[in-house]
Amino acid sequence: MKAALSDKHPQTAIIPLRDGRNIGAALYGTTSFRSPILYFHGFPGSRLEISIADSVARELDITLIALDRPGVGNSTPCKGRALTDWPNDVEQAALHFNLESFDLLAVSGGAPYALACAASRLAPKLKGVTIVSGLSPIGWRESRLGMAAPYRLLFFLARNIRPAARAVLYAAACVTALYPKLWQEFLKLSLSEADRRVLSDAKASLMLARNLKEAQKHGVSPLLQDFSLLTSSWGFEPGSIAAPVHFWHGCSDRMLPHKGAEKLRSLICGAQLTLLKGEGHFMAIERHREILLSIVQRP
Repeated sequence: MKAALSDKHPQTAIIPLRDGRNIGAALYGTTSFRSPILYFHGFPGSRLEISIADSVARELDITLIALDRPGVGNSTPCKGRALTDWPNDVEQAALHFNLESFDLLAVSGGAPYALACAASRLAPKLKGVTIVSGLSPIGWRESRLGMAAPYRLLFFLARNIRPAARAVLYAAACVTALYPKLWQEFLKLSLSEADRRVLSDAKASLMLARNLKEAQKHGVSPLLQDFSLLTSSWGFEPGSIAAPVHFWHGCSDRMLPHKGAEKLRSLICGAQLTLLKGEGHFMAIERHREILLSIVQRP
């Protein structure tokens, strides 16, 4: 039987893992489990990120299960972990909810984790993988074409002077922990008009502030670990992915430009790419209905 859930949203779950750690989860939408989708948050982010899609998920009879990565929110930190360890955690989460097959939905920094699952033994259980505004390998020139200067500098440091990148990120995390709205104001300075519009919405702004606070629940160290994994070799080749993958990307994304998604699509057999003119990095906040519909209506 599926895990017992109430109709109160979000329903939280603490999933015990075999190694003694826990994975935190939040469930949005319905409790039918007819269309289960596991959600992987961005960086920095948490399970609270997809709360904006709760009402639409209910309407579409979708069960959204948002997982905290190790050291984020309600998940136990895990020293020495690798990005390719994540599929094992996801497999245990799926067993917890008795899911035989399911979709993955990942945003921004959640993309490499979703692709790692698609390149693992978990792939046969995946109906599909949907990636929105996803991170591509930062060593690729295509990943940096059109990127705003602050992020280009951070990724340059991550590739060439990693201690400096960690110092910059540590300072930024400490400041935003005290003044979360300051992070959003900084984003507005360097991102597109579409993203400034999204960040100016009161509901979206409140969600992002809560999300950032939850991301730092265990302090800054887990965020530095996550950043290190995202900006290092992922440990698998995109060409080894056999699961259906659909990329969504805004042409006005200046944080993670769309050229990286184009290259990933070219390397993954059968992958699809939807490019949206005038949309920025945070387009999932406004486009979540369209994205969720594309998942449940997939042939």
